[in-house]
Amino acid sequence: MNKLFFIVTVLFFSLKLSGQLVLTPDTLEISFPHDTAYYDIHMTVANIYNGPVSFWWRLVKDGTFPSTWTTQVCDLNTCYFEGVDKCPKNNPNSLTAGSSSDAMYVKLNPKNTEGTTNMWFKLYSNSDLTNLVDSLLIVVVSQGTSQKDVVNEQIAIFPNPAIDYFSLKGEFDNADHLEIFDATGRLLDHTQIEPGKQYNISGLHTGLYYVKLMDRQRQVIQTLRLHKD
Repeated sequence: MNKLFFIVTVLFFSLKLSGQLVLTPDTLEISFPHDTAYYDIHMTVANIYNGPVSFWWRLVKDGTFPSTWTTQVCDLNTCYFEGVDKCPKNNPNSLTAGSSSDAMYVKLNPKNTEGTTNMWFKLYSNSDLTNLVDSLLIVVVSQGTSQKDVVNEQIAIFPNPAIDYFSLKGEFDNADHLEIFDATGRLLDHTQIEPGKQYNISGLHTGLYYVKLMDRQRQVIQTLRLHKD
């Protein structure tokens, strides 16, 4: 009887843990020129439980990952050396009850090499990385177009955080329009890009959003993070 109670208890807490953390978006598709020095792949992790949660992570790469590319993971604690693809057992991440963070990201360096690959960023509730909580599929395309022919790397959103409006600064001659997505990847708005234009976000809730700059062929030129106050 005691053994049965123990098994039921373990199953109960395993199921409970699996619903504590939510990683958004579920899928992230990114595209950038192969001569981009670094591309930061951001994500948001939220604790929807009514108590503190500890978790570990792992970055999984499929067989198409180019041998010349490198990755560096920065979690809620620190930024690790290139090539470290799983969270150390003695250094778990923690979130307080009902909190979320967008501080976790993967820094990808294509090292001037074209390629297409899939990666998965996975969260676990145990240090042995056996109890999967949630995962994010990352689809990466590194194209052969030179960075200088697409967009000035100094392009940015300002102000950021923004309240009702934001603008773009930098050179974006090839950018035709922009699209705004929430943290789950849902398209919220799209509009033409014009010099000096202010883009209205007064109808959005406070939080993190992604702004994709697109060319006339609907190819992604650059993805920017927008914080709405």
